[in-house]
Amino acid sequence: MDISNFLRLIKKNLLLLIGVPLILAASVYFFSRNQPKTYSSETVVYTGIGSGYSAENQSRTRLDHYATNMQFDNVIKIVNSRSTKEQTAIRLLAQHLCMEKPDPKYISEDQYRQLQRIVPKEVKDLVVKYGKTGAERDRLEEIKQKEKKIEELNRELRQEQQRIQSITSSGGENNRSTGQTGQIISPGDTLSQGQYHTVSYGESLKSIANRYGMTVGELMNLNNMRDTDIKVGDRLLISRTTQKAYSKGKQVQYTYHTVKDQETLYSIAKQYDVSVNDIKNWNNLSDESIDQGQRLIVGQKSTRPDTAEGAKQQDEERTQYSEHVMEDFRFIDPEKKATEAKKEDAIVPPGVNKNDYYQTVQNLMGYYQSSDSNFVYELLQYTHPIYSIEAISRAQVSRVQNSDFINISYTSKDPGICQQTLKILTNVFIQNYKNLRERQTDQVVNYFQKQVQKASKRLKDAENRLLNFKKRNNLINYTEQTEAIAVQKERLDKQYQDVQAQMRAAAASLNKLESKLARKDSIFIKSDLISNKRKELAEVTSKLTVNEIAQDYDEVTSDRVQELKERKQELRDELKLYVDQLYSYQQSIEGIPMEDLLDQWLTKTMNYEEAKATMEVLEQRKSDFQETYRVFAPLGATKNRIEREINVAEQEYLELLGSLNEARMRQQNLEMTSNIKVVDPPYYPLTVTSSRTKILILAAAVIGFILVAFVILVLEYFDNTNKTPERITKATNLSLAGAYPSLYTQEENVDLPYVINRMSEMIVQNLKLRLRFTSIKKPVKPYFVLIFSTQPEAGKTYAGHKIKEKLQEFGSNVLYLNYKPSVDQEYSESEYVYTINNQFFEIEHIRELLDKTALRSDNREYDYILLEIPNIIHNTYPMDLMRTLDAALLVTRATTTWKKADRMALENFNRVAEEEPMIILNDVEMYVIDELLHGVPTAGKSRWERYKDMATTPFRMRVQFKDSDKNKSGE
Repeated sequence: MDISNFLRLIKKNLLLLIGVPLILAASVYFFSRNQPKTYSSETVVYTGIGSGYSAENQSRTRLDHYATNMQFDNVIKIVNSRSTKEQTAIRLLAQHLCMEKPDPKYISEDQYRQLQRIVPKEVKDLVVKYGKTGAERDRLEEIKQKEKKIEELNRELRQEQQRIQSITSSGGENNRSTGQTGQIISPGDTLSQGQYHTVSYGESLKSIANRYGMTVGELMNLNNMRDTDIKVGDRLLISRTTQKAYSKGKQVQYTYHTVKDQETLYSIAKQYDVSVNDIKNWNNLSDESIDQGQRLIVGQKSTRPDTAEGAKQQDEERTQYSEHVMEDFRFIDPEKKATEAKKEDAIVPPGVNKNDYYQTVQNLMGYYQSSDSNFVYELLQYTHPIYSIEAISRAQVSRVQNSDFINISYTSKDPGICQQTLKILTNVFIQNYKNLRERQTDQVVNYFQKQVQKASKRLKDAENRLLNFKKRNNLINYTEQTEAIAVQKERLDKQYQDVQAQMRAAAASLNKLESKLARKDSIFIKSDLISNKRKELAEVTSKLTVNEIAQDYDEVTSDRVQELKERKQELRDELKLYVDQLYSYQQSIEGIPMEDLLDQWLTKTMNYEEAKATMEVLEQRKSDFQETYRVFAPLGATKNRIEREINVAEQEYLELLGSLNEARMRQQNLEMTSNIKVVDPPYYPLTVTSSRTKILILAAAVIGFILVAFVILVLEYFDNTNKTPERITKATNLSLAGAYPSLYTQEENVDLPYVINRMSEMIVQNLKLRLRFTSIKKPVKPYFVLIFSTQPEAGKTYAGHKIKEKLQEFGSNVLYLNYKPSVDQEYSESEYVYTINNQFFEIEHIRELLDKTALRSDNREYDYILLEIPNIIHNTYPMDLMRTLDAALLVTRATTTWKKADRMALENFNRVAEEEPMIILNDVEMYVIDELLHGVPTAGKSRWERYKDMATTPFRMRVQFKDSDKNKSGE
């Protein structure tokens, strides 16, 4: 699409492009003209997520953008969470319900009145004021009313007493006899006396309290006031004393008792030695039911007020009653408390106790969660403009570019509500975020603490088992002990082998010597004396060997070794003595001197006995070492198993301890990083937010224009009708003969007759070119031209008549054959209406369609014969006749679409006809004609003149009235 076509579309649909945006803009203005005024406020909060320091790493590290973005998403999700919105709505509602009167800084007067009107009493009773709920305040109000009634009765009583006193004073004598000038009071009468102050113009509770040295709370408690509102003329009680008066001016001093848990009137009466009826009478009780914390009069004592003692008792009574009042109504100065609360928490309105406010929040939250059908639940769930969750959802949360700040904005119809909602929302969000962050690792820390305790217990148990094992088996250092045992065993084995070799050598030598002394010395050897000495020597030698081995461990054993050595020496000397007696034998059987043999025999014998004794000892030691090995061998395995258990338990303990430290570090880090700060607190909006009506109107107009333009372009893009010559020639692959404009064109300044005439000339010119120059065969007169269409209502007759008229203007004789009479012109001799019957399909020549009256010498006087046939999609046509055609004109409307049926019908026609048809595009728009003619001539007045005529038409109208009489006469 080029720019000219685009401008044509704009011009063609200019009314829609202007009208639809105007309608949309007018609609937006109509529906948004009464928009309420809105106020906006915002706050900026510093999170420290990206640039803050942590306990894990004190240095700046590379920023993890994914984790940072995730944390900011979490922060925004917490702000937009349902829990945060519910808490905000509840706190905002509690704030407004706690206020005694509207404050523009918190809520406007209209909104406050609407809230008070819609909130039921059961919800108002949840509001805590001066430490008491609505039910408790109602009970105090009842008490106040009763006290007023009592005060009125006392006033009437005093007036009556004054009247009686005046009468008595006038009596004279009786007054003097009584000696009293005061009031005459009957016994048992109760008086409530006090000092009052009448409120003057410009005074307040605070100024009155300061005047009498009191606090606002004391003054309100003394007068049972629920709020600080006072009016000019109000009488305020400044001090009060309660007296029990008797006839002689006696006063009563009371004893009080505060009821404790599980106490009854009977137990209290027994405690103070009074009767139950006395307590009931003193306290005006109708039954025996009492409440915990209730203050009761449990005793009374009469005094004279004219004495020092009576005055002192009266002062004590005042003090006691004042303490009683202050104990029952323990209030704090609301204005002073409001100032402190404003410094501590600006959410709490002035004049509202902070504890009362948060207790009210808890009451409302409990009431809200109690059911899904109560007033507060419906207020939050439905579409209330202030307290609903939907209204709180108007808060917009966004991160300030790539910084650590988030921006929270809110819009409301009330500036005070706007600021307070944003302030409460910020506080709730910060608290929820901190709780979530701080408690995020609580379960992990608790888990690791329990596991560390279990691991520590397992480690201690394993260490205790090892300790008991070493005590039980006398182990100091198992490795060194086993090494020492192995060394001793090796020495023992070596010693055993040496002794064994020594004993065998001594035995062999002894046997040899005895064989040499077999003749003479056998008598002496077998002697009992010598044998006994030898046995004793063997025993002594054995004992000596045993004691020598153990002498390193015991001093007593060392002394015993010395004795055995001395005895051994004695035995050796005795044996030598006995043997020396045998020296008489000088030589052995081999001729060896007998003395030498005997010395050798004695030495070998002693060596043998010593080795034998040593062998016995060493064998016993080897047996002991085997037992020691048997005991020590499994001890090592057991010890190693216990040590492995200790190592495993210790490793587990250290790992769990490290994990616990990491979890605690993570917890500490989360606590440090969750310290969110409000940089810019919400401000009180003073100006109304600019209305978006103008923007919405402009946006509606622009959107309407774009939408209409888009629809127009889409329709144009998907429009596949035969509206242009290019489309129809591309769809049919045929050449264009010409086109006729739409007779219903909206362009008034177009010279339509000229255009139609020029298009007819163009068609006739193209037809003649086809017949004379481009025809397949050389046609002769009369030229047989077919006018047909693929679809009905294509305008064949209109096009055929225009062609016929133009040919006749050029001096040609034309015969127009049509299957139906023309309705747009009179019948003429040049037009013939033929009939279509069952034989129409079999017609081979044009003559078969004409009767004799229409023939002119075999039709040679006609230059052109124009034949119009029905549309070829829904009707048959004579195929043989089509072969005789000289030319064919296919007429189609520009508003139709060239479909598959049209294409198939044309293909079948081309198979029959020898000449290729030309196309006449009918009912085209004027811009197509403009392209074909390179400009469309205009006719009549110019556009400016037409606009001028339209503008002056109302001023040129004339109204005429007919004369009824003339009309009657004319009839």
